[in-house]
Amino acid sequence: GSGRDGPPRSKLPRGAMAQLVEKVNIIVNRLSGKKEYREDGYKEFATMLETLGIDSVTDKRRIETHIASKPVFNVTIAVLIIVSIILVGVELDMNIGYKLEERLGFFLADVLFTLIFFIEMLLRHNQLGWDFFLDPWNFFDYALIVV
Repeated sequence: GSGRDGPPRSKLPRGAMAQLVEKVNIIVNRLSGKKEYREDGYKEFATMLETLGIDSVTDKRRIETHIASKPVFNVTIAVLIIVSIILVGVELDMNIGYKLEERLGFFLADVLFTLIFFIEMLLRHNQLGWDFFLDPWNFFDYALIVV
């Protein structure tokens, strides 16, 4: 044998595993609806940043000033989602056939919307880093775009 007893040790720096476990516990508790109480006894609802365990002021400032945090960006994406849904409904209602030539406009619109939503996902990933995948909605969004 190797002379070591027990399971192999983690390659993470000392204390990193404890921090990771603590952040996962915080996220699970907050996503499950558990509320934390402030010193004055009022319930404190977690912000997105707190849920993701972002601690440093630099991280918060970078995320808060990122284009994906701007209301205009989020409203634009919401409007594009609605337009995309309407376009799919119109395409199905028209029942124009299966040949590409018959539905070229809808095909190009689908490609354009997919490209826009892919860019949105990349911007949000750039904003949050790998923590992007900790939010179930982001993971769902990623799965929709990939499929």
